[in-house]
Amino acid sequence: MASHVEQTYQERILKVLVHIQNHLDDELSLEELASVAYFSPFHFHRIFTALTGESIKSYVRRLRLERATRDLVFTDLSIVQVGERAGYDTQQSFHRAFKEAFNETPKTFREKATEGLSLRAKQNELDANAKELVIVKTIEPIVVAFVRHVGPYDHGTIMKSWMQLVAEVGLPHILSDKSEKISIPYDSPETTLAEKLRYDACVTVDQLPNFKAKGAIGVQTIEGGKYAVITHNGSLDTIENAYNILFGVWLPQSGYEPADHPNFMLHRKIPFQISSEDLVTDIYLPLK
Repeated sequence: MASHVEQTYQERILKVLVHIQNHLDDELSLEELASVAYFSPFHFHRIFTALTGESIKSYVRRLRLERATRDLVFTDLSIVQVGERAGYDTQQSFHRAFKEAFNETPKTFREKATEGLSLRAKQNELDANAKELVIVKTIEPIVVAFVRHVGPYDHGTIMKSWMQLVAEVGLPHILSDKSEKISIPYDSPETTLAEKLRYDACVTVDQLPNFKAKGAIGVQTIEGGKYAVITHNGSLDTIENAYNILFGVWLPQSGYEPADHPNFMLHRKIPFQISSEDLVTDIYLPLK
């Protein structure tokens, strides 16, 4: 079991990770991030690297480049604009960094991804009801307790995060109809190394007014606003079909663009409660 000091360090670094993902367009100076974690700037960079396995500069650079892959696929921004948003002053430096990270230029990446979406759209249009499966709704911000998993999107290791959440929040609250069970898979295995993939196992805590972050258990707010929602019935092993309909059929024809925060999954029934075939999962895609 982690010591109190170790839990405190985990909690403070988790606050920084959430701050970074919510402020990728900001300068994110060492001094700013150190103040979020209540660490001295003189030592913070070493603490961050020791606990995350990446330097602050490398971590922020990687998240911005991975966001650039989504910008290339799902927005009309020019490659120059995508590069500027990723923090690169020149097109040459962006091309060089992007190719180093993904083994192809931004132009080639966009062309291949667009062709892939088009192909999936044609395949999914065989389902005449595909577009009718998606609804647009507006939600309020959602405050959740969460445990972050970093590593492959593997059922066994992800379930450990849910069990850790259960241990801290309590099984009665997790199973309660009044709490919402949510997961946030931040990254795509197609563009992020398996050992760097991020996944948050979350549960709403509005029914627990005295709940506070502790150690590896963080608290964050899922942004409110407009979302496209599609429901998937059955095992999470086949949920990619619903994602393909949402991103490959509905989104290109909807007139909407994705907002700049992560999609999430609302689990109406949770994996450790019932068999996988009986799962019901809503995918929420944020919209501008």
